[in-house]
Amino acid sequence: MTEEVTAYINRDHQVRYQLKQRDPETGDIVVIPEDAVTRAVLKLQGPDTFCIDTDKHGDPITLLENATVLGLQLGRIEGLQLGTYRGWLTLYDPQSPNGEPWGQGGRRKDRPTFSVRVINWPICPTEED
Repeated sequence: MTEEVTAYINRDHQVRYQLKQRDPETGDIVVIPEDAVTRAVLKLQGPDTFCIDTDKHGDPITLLENATVLGLQLGRIEGLQLGTYRGWLTLYDPQSPNGEPWGQGGRRKDRPTFSVRVINWPICPTEED
């Protein structure tokens, strides 16, 4: 299932994405083990293409809560344009040094992880000072 996300250009809005996987023993969808993920990379394709990486970019993409939550502040990506982007998330861990394609709960890895709608957020003139 593709997760829908809204990004606000030049705003600090953060989307928190709980990282889950299917338990191999029970088949249940569960939160990934703490500190299992060592790196996350998100490729966005739309009006332009961007790759953001927890090892290189800090603000737009971070691992939170012992690496069980992905924090996205996509509006902080320099050059992001209005429109819709498709986003593919790749997660890295010691067992996956080349990265694991990531879909919510490990399902439908043939589809983008995210659909990102980029918009401007109207502000008052006093906010621009």
